Amino acid sequence: MLVDDLIVGLDIGTTKVCAVIGELQGGRTINVLGVGYASSGDGVKKGTIVDIERTTEAIINAVEEAEKSADVVIDNVYVGIAGSHICSMNSQGIVAIKGNNQEITSEDIDRAVENAKTAISIPPHQDIIHILPREFVVDEQKDINNPLGMIGGRLEAQVHIVTGAITAMQNIMKCCEMAKLKVEDVVLQQYASSMAVLSEDEKKLGVVLVDIGGGTTDLIIFQNGHVIHSHSIDVGGRLVTNDIAVGLKTSTVAAEDLKINSGVACSDLVDEQMIIDVPVAGGERIKQYPQRYLAEIIEPRMEEIFFEVKAQIEKHVALDVIPAGVVLT
Repeated sequence: MLVDDLIVGLDIGTTKVCAVIGELQGGRTINVLGVGYASSGDGVKKGTIVDIERTTEAIINAVEEAEKSADVVIDNVYVGIAGSHICSMNSQGIVAIKGNNQEITSEDIDRAVENAKTAISIPPHQDIIHILPREFVVDEQKDINNPLGMIGGRLEAQVHIVTGAITAMQNIMKCCEMAKLKVEDVVLQQYASSMAVLSEDEKKLGVVLVDIGGGTTDLIIFQNGHVIHSHSIDVGGRLVTNDIAVGLKTSTVAAEDLKINSGVACSDLVDEQMIIDVPVAGGERIKQYPQRYLAEIIEPRMEEIFFEVKAQIEKHVALDVIPAGVVLT
């Protein structure tokens, strides 16, 4: 197996670090060879690294586990990035087509995209992660995906620009460097997820991907095959765990276990006869509660998350023009 055929993804999340090793087959197909994960501990909060040493240790452990299952040694990774520091905006750039025959070249496309980039003001503490083309317009002709080779006098590029905090990206680079890994590129987490789970038909129809993580809830909206909005909301599954720990007076470890194994997000779906055992914090006693009590703790927080998601969607697109609906990851 050639190392050049391997692609490695690294997800540095609030609750865990995940590594996946895949082999590129046939240009766009990836065969997963190995997966590894390790707890983030307290090294990451709301998608942002807050402890370099703990995060580096988690990266090393996750990568080593993936290497063992794949029976390979890797040096390069693609790293996902998320968190409340992520910003996104739409922009457009317009250029006149040069030359006698006015055929659009790759240089013309690059100039239009560059003009879209310079048309917005990016804060000095932020850097560009992605410039994603939405559509091109040639002499008022819209909905063009690739204008290369077309004839026209005026080219407009409409793009979606994603930025992130420079320090957040530098901390990711430092942790990977300390783990003896070279970062090939940094990818917006929800954009990477969308490439893995959304079909081209869903993207063309209009779809929203919502990735509920431990520290943040990330969403990305597609219309006509292109990204029109991306956002990170500062709430996630860890808040649900904390709510359970406080409400049932148990440890966060026990609360996480209860959430995963006994949690129900809608109290109306609970079996009224179901009783759950809850370890009492700071002791060995077990207290019993109806499962409905656990559901009534989880439900309000999940409603809060989804109301915020809905508000974000409605700021940018009407709900009735996303016929492919919402995909949860």
